[in-house]
Amino acid sequence: MAVDFDGVVHSYTRGWADGSMYDPPVPGALDALRDLMTRYAVVIHTARDAGQVAEWLDGHGFECVLDDGRPFWSVQGQLLVTSRKLPSVAYVDDRAVLFRGDWAEALAIIETGEPAPTSAQLTAVYRERTHLLAHLAALYPSRLRDGGDPERPGWAVLDVELPTGQASWHIAPRDLDLLTHVPAGPGQWDGHSTAEKYERLEALTTTIANGGASG
Repeated sequence: MAVDFDGVVHSYTRGWADGSMYDPPVPGALDALRDLMTRYAVVIHTARDAGQVAEWLDGHGFECVLDDGRPFWSVQGQLLVTSRKLPSVAYVDDRAVLFRGDWAEALAIIETGEPAPTSAQLTAVYRERTHLLAHLAALYPSRLRDGGDPERPGWAVLDVELPTGQASWHIAPRDLDLLTHVPAGPGQWDGHSTAEKYERLEALTTTIANGGASG
């Protein structure tokens, strides 16, 4: 089990600062290390001088071993301190990006600093959105047509004819049960972009909010 030092064990609230280990341990970190050491061979990896980190850990009651170039660590009850990445069952690091086989997702996390939504979260968001679209489709002339996207088989397109212009959304097959009141059949997309769609919806919302007719 590999555990990063700064930000995970050492609080590191001011970043590198003067290079010293100026902070106390992260709350719960020492107990967590002791627990892990009963079940795993634990490695502390750091960009600092390994000897200085080992001295800090020794001062907090841990028996440490400095890395001597060995290919792996398999001793429980002692901490190996190293500046190398050794084979481990997991890497506990405050700056890690979990890679799940999707580089687009990984780059998005790096760019935003936020984890990408899970499949279950996306499913829930689409479901909630379709509830709202079902209400909109009950207010204005609407139709469901084949999405025609080979990469998303079974998906439909909901066209809603707003007073301010057409607005269309893709609907997942699992959410079509919310749109049984909408007739299905061929339709014609007017070529609007996503930005235009929401401009039309915003214009209608403004009209209604100002006391104008909704249809």
